[in-house]
Amino acid sequence: MRHKSRKGTATRSAESGEPGGGSGRRDEVGPTGVYPLSGGIPEGRHPEIRTQAAWGQGERGAAGYEDSGGSELTWRQGQLIGGLTSGPSGEPTIDIHGVTSMPRTAMNLIDPAVRRCIDECVRCHEVCLSTIPYCLEQGGQHAGEAHITLLLDCSSICQTSADFMLRGSGEHGRICAVCAAVCQRCAEDCDRFTGDDVMHACADACRRCADICEQMAAAHA
Repeated sequence: MRHKSRKGTATRSAESGEPGGGSGRRDEVGPTGVYPLSGGIPEGRHPEIRTQAAWGQGERGAAGYEDSGGSELTWRQGQLIGGLTSGPSGEPTIDIHGVTSMPRTAMNLIDPAVRRCIDECVRCHEVCLSTIPYCLEQGGQHAGEAHITLLLDCSSICQTSADFMLRGSGEHGRICAVCAAVCQRCAEDCDRFTGDDVMHACADACRRCADICEQMAAAHA
């Protein structure tokens, strides 16, 4: 009579996924090699420093935002449109993933022009904030106090502007005017770093936000 190997049976039992199947199992856990800067770097280790934009967009950093299309879900004429990319005038250029049902939310009720402004503000907030660690890593003029402060100011006012529009504040026109001015200053400051793709991408994001916020401010003056 052939007997099954106890070792083989135990291994299959441990990997079965059934209750109690993992009894006696021991996993060897080692260091990941990933350390958040907020927690400090362990003594004796010298890991590569990667910015937030590098994790999200690869080696191109913040400039990688230009490599991808949209992924926003939009409700139009009873249909959910996914992967929507807007052209220069806000017209959709890619529509995929059509389905026939979606519950209405307050986001569906926001005017399309206001929504585009919100999207640009949120994008500019993210790009400016993720560019700061890159600048600090580069050092020199990139890490200058005035430049870093301006990036922080731009990121902050963009978030504030988006918040005012999202809650339908009657003062959002005033905030958009301030946001446009700060974004324009930040774009001009980032333009100083010629030949730097990351700073060029940041300047572009700031300039787009400045343009649409200026239009929004004029429309709600």
